[in-house]
Amino acid sequence: IEKIVELLPYEDTLHHVDLSYISGMPYEFARSLDRAEDFNGPKYKIYNPKVEAAKEEFLNAVYSFNEICISFLSVDHPQRKPLMVVPPFDWRNGPSEARYRELQSSLSDHATMLINKYKLFVEVYKSEGFISDKI
Repeated sequence: IEKIVELLPYEDTLHHVDLSYISGMPYEFARSLDRAEDFNGPKYKIYNPKVEAAKEEFLNAVYSFNEICISFLSVDHPQRKPLMVVPPFDWRNGPSEARYRELQSSLSDHATMLINKYKLFVEVYKSEGFISDKI
């Protein structure tokens, strides 16, 4: 649990994911979301069924969110710091606008799901007596 919360700090995660479909997110945060998927396997199993189920739901939401991000977000200006992955703003007001809006809506839906699953994960692990000084 600590490793997940360290990799994806609660407040930062809620903030960046909530704004992702509008303005993108820092590249390093996107990489952290990729790395979080590794915690969904037998090596990182939590031997509390409720917490494990909430963790799996959260990490499955991360995976789904990442799948949409791959289609929608990309590095726009590699020379700018901090490096950001952003929506393809040049698709708006052109022939690709329908695709832009479709992907933006999908990312928004997946962002909401990820945020809700993270909140549930934190709620469940706290209710089961797990303690973290990261939240």
